[in-house]
Amino acid sequence: MPCSLSCLDRVRILILVANVTSFVTNGSRLETGWTLAKGTIELLAEIHIMLVKNLQDLAKEVTKYKEDLIKARKEAKQQDIIDAVNLMQTTTTCLQK
Repeated sequence: MPCSLSCLDRVRILILVANVTSFVTNGSRLETGWTLAKGTIELLAEIHIMLVKNLQDLAKEVTKYKEDLIKARKEAKQQDIIDAVNLMQTTTTCLQK
């Protein structure tokens, strides 16, 4: 399965994080700040992935709801036509008597 756009974004972010991590040496003054920033970036990437997945699921649900609504309206319209034809037949029969 090919990676989605958000998957590719996450891969790019992780590559950048790995590159910066390689420049920060153990015991450096930047290490503590970088560790915090790295954790925050990784958490943000996970949140982004979950958000995109939830939006995709929501889009699927909306599409399904739309299709169900169109089907229900079509069935209701057909029932109205059937009721009108039956009423006309009944009226015609009553007028003939």
